[in-house]
Amino acid sequence: MLRSKVLFFIIVVFFIHPVFAANWKTLHDKASGINLNSVSADALSKSVSQDDLYVLGLVYLSARQEDKAKEVFIKVRKIAPSFFPAQWGVAEILRRKHDLEESKLILDEIIADHPEFIPARLSRVYIYYLEGEFHKAMDLTQEIVDLGSEQMDKENYLRAILMLTANKGMVAHYGGIIVKLSHGRKILPLLRKAQSLAPYDAQVYFGLGSYYLLSPTLVGGNKKLALEYLEKAKDKDPRFADIYVRLAQACRMNKDEEGFKKYLDWAFMLDPGNELANDFKSGKCRFICPVGY
Repeated sequence: MLRSKVLFFIIVVFFIHPVFAANWKTLHDKASGINLNSVSADALSKSVSQDDLYVLGLVYLSARQEDKAKEVFIKVRKIAPSFFPAQWGVAEILRRKHDLEESKLILDEIIADHPEFIPARLSRVYIYYLEGEFHKAMDLTQEIVDLGSEQMDKENYLRAILMLTANKGMVAHYGGIIVKLSHGRKILPLLRKAQSLAPYDAQVYFGLGSYYLLSPTLVGGNKKLALEYLEKAKDKDPRFADIYVRLAQACRMNKDEEGFKKYLDWAFMLDPGNELANDFKSGKCRFICPVGY
C-alpha cells in the first residue's frame, strides 16, 4: 500500500506537473496566433472546454477587451476552480484597471504556488514598475529573460525583453553616469533583439518609438524615427493608451499643439486612469518626459 502511494506521488510530481507546465505555454502560443475577428460571436456560450475558453480570454486580453476577457476567465474558474491561469487572467485585468493592490494579492499567491508560471511574474513586475520600484522590476525581469525562451511562450518572452528595456531605461535615467552607461547602452540591442523576434509587433514599435523619443540626441535620440515607430504602433494596436501619450509628447516637442491635445485626449478617452497619461499631465514626469517637450 505504501509503495503504491509513493508511486502515485512520483507520477504526480514528475509527470503530471511538467505536462501541465507545458500546457499553459501551448495555450498562450495558440492564442497569439488567433485574430479576434476570427472568433465567432457565440464562442463563449458554446464552449465548455477550460482550455478553449482560456485561449478565448487571452485573445480578448490581446485585443484589450478586458470586460469580455474577465467574463471568460470567470467562467473558466467556475468550470475548473483549480485552473490558476484563469485567476491570473483576472489579476491581469485588475492591473489594467489600475486596482493594483487587489491584483498584487492574487499574483503573489499564484507566484508562491506556481513560480514557473511566467505570465504572473511579468504582471507582478509591471506593478513594481508602476509603483516606481524600477531596480526591483529590472532585476526580476532580468531573471525571467535569463531563463530563456524555452521556459515560456513566444509572446511572454518578447514581453519580458521589452519590459527589461523599459526598466533599464528608468534605472539609467535616475542613475549616475556609470549606471547610465552600464544600462543605457544595453537598451537598443535588446530592442533590436525584440524586433528580430517580432518585427511587426505593436509593442516592439512602441518600445523603439519611446527609445528614440526619450533618448538625448547624443545617444541616438531621433524625433523623426520616434514618430514613425509610434504611428506604426498606433496603427497596429489602436486601443493601447500609452502610445497616444508618447505621440502627444512627440507633438509637443514639434510645437504641434493641436496634435498634442488630440493624442492626449485620446489616451484619456481609452484609459482615464492611465498612469503614463496622468503622470505626464501632472508634470511629475516620473516615467520620463522628453527633453524640451
